[in-house]
Amino acid sequence: MQLPTPASNEAATASASQRNAVLERVAVRVQQRLISEKRAAKPYGEAAHAASLVPEQ
Repeated sequence: MQLPTPASNEAATASASQRNAVLERVAVRVQQRLISEKRAAKPYGEAAHAASLVPEQ
């Protein structure tokens, strides 16, 4: 088993921080998309299937 060299550790750290930055940007875009979709969606009770959501009495 070969021990990692300091140079490879630095490269791995830089690579990990780049991946984290990409994941953070993706997470922000997903949150923005969810918010915009919720705003565009009809309020509860206006959809065609709303009758199926009303509890039976």
